[in-house]
Amino acid sequence: MIITLIQLAKSNRALDYDSLWYGLRPELVLIGDNSFFDNLHLNMFVHYYSKLYEFILIPLSNLGDYSFILNATTFLLVLIFISIYTFLRSLGMSDKFSILTTVLIASIPALSNMGSTAKTDIIFVLLFMINFLYLWDWLKNKQKHSLILALIVSLLCLHT
Repeated sequence: MIITLIQLAKSNRALDYDSLWYGLRPELVLIGDNSFFDNLHLNMFVHYYSKLYEFILIPLSNLGDYSFILNATTFLLVLIFISIYTFLRSLGMSDKFSILTTVLIASIPALSNMGSTAKTDIIFVLLFMINFLYLWDWLKNKQKHSLILALIVSLLCLHT
């Protein structure tokens, strides 16, 4: 909870190059004048491949403040923590031990710092965790729908 509040508190100040390039300007890159569909009349053709993350965040862009998109990445980080907790509970761990382990994993800087940058890495980690949960459910229960959902999420991972 504390890590999530820290990420939300610095969401309107923590701008870095990767956030500006990848996640904070999807409306400028994907829609309208000078989008990647238009010829920018540069010396060379610039190829830009849009990410699933940018398509998801288009409704939050162009609101005049970057904190909406950065808070969305913090929300994705919370969903990663929930998926970790869900997996630990499916292993048969107690509720308290699952929460403690999730908090310890959440305190790893490589994971928790993704919540303050608008990069596509965080949605890939979330989709990977969801894919892992579906595959784990398929291995345990041998239900076809879990395997089909895992394959669908795997295809989504290819576009992040």
